[in-house]
Amino acid sequence: MKYEIIRTETMRLVGFAARTNNGAPDCGAVIGSLWQKYFAKFGYARVSYCVYTEYAGDETDDYTAFVGCECDTLPEGGREAEIPAGLYAVFSLDCAIEDAPRAVAQFWQKLWAGGSPRAFVADYEEYGANGVRVFIRVNEEDLETWRQTIES
Repeated sequence: MKYEIIRTETMRLVGFAARTNNGAPDCGAVIGSLWQKYFAKFGYARVSYCVYTEYAGDETDDYTAFVGCECDTLPEGGREAEIPAGLYAVFSLDCAIEDAPRAVAQFWQKLWAGGSPRAFVADYEEYGANGVRVFIRVNEEDLETWRQTIES
């Protein structure tokens, strides 16, 4: 998988959140309902984010899924979320926007199977005019191991 390592600044978003687990039978429906609420409030014209944060452990444990955007107005029933500054591996997915759900799901399956060390602070997907990018938070001390794992 092709990627680049970048250091980001803190980003504040508004949107909708729910607690879920990748093993839960309704996980896809939970995250899908967040997207429905988001599009009903904000439409399709802006850069959108799906953030995975507040991990109870690793990808097998509970986490908070958040769908939102950079905006000054908190939607009714919504909340704020913060993507913390840090070191991220960024993957650009080569897909048309209508194929994004499938491409993103395949990306996560491949990442989980690879066993790369992750920080489990916040990971996120960015959907914009230039396509889909996935940001995976990595720890500085794991960077070399992470590079070797992902590049093999």
